[in-house]
Amino acid sequence: FYSVCLIDASGSVHGIIWQENMQDFHETLCSKVVNIKSLVTQNSDGHYQLMIREMTECSEYQFSDYINGLSEDESSKYLNYLWKYINSIKDTSLQELVRHVFEGINDLEKYPATSDGHHHFSGGFLVYIISVTSMAKYIQYSLTTYNRTPTISPPYHIDLLTAASLLHAVGIVRMITPAPEMKRIPCT
Repeated sequence: FYSVCLIDASGSVHGIIWQENMQDFHETLCSKVVNIKSLVTQNSDGHYQLMIREMTECSEYQFSDYINGLSEDESSKYLNYLWKYINSIKDTSLQELVRHVFEGINDLEKYPATSDGHHHFSGGFLVYIISVTSMAKYIQYSLTTYNRTPTISPPYHIDLLTAASLLHAVGIVRMITPAPEMKRIPCT
């Protein structure tokens, strides 16, 4: 038999695949996202485990379902991106506003973006806003650089775009408790 440890964002569980259910490709599934069909059993010690009947590689999944959160290095990297974007705002009033908002959020790197959905892991909010800001800045750059219609060249306000993309979802920080609980707060 194979002894298997399955892990996702909610925790881990042990399972067994007996010889009659083993396939040659099962060894190649280590560290991959898999679909399983199994039975849940309880052993004599009272511990639960899975009796796996079928296991295949999963081709479509949401990555955030399989991570518990950012590592210390990743948190540091995303916080550096955040402050890089804040410091890139040349308009002093906008920069001060964005700076004030983010300085007021303790443990920013622990908040998820949602309790169940996209970026629902510790640090998910930070990853989400950096991703949105990166995309917004790239689209702005692309439009100003590669615009094929010179007569339609609106002036883009990059400081406003950066501030808006950083702040667009900041209200959700107070709606969900930090990881690992990640519960919606009833009154926000």
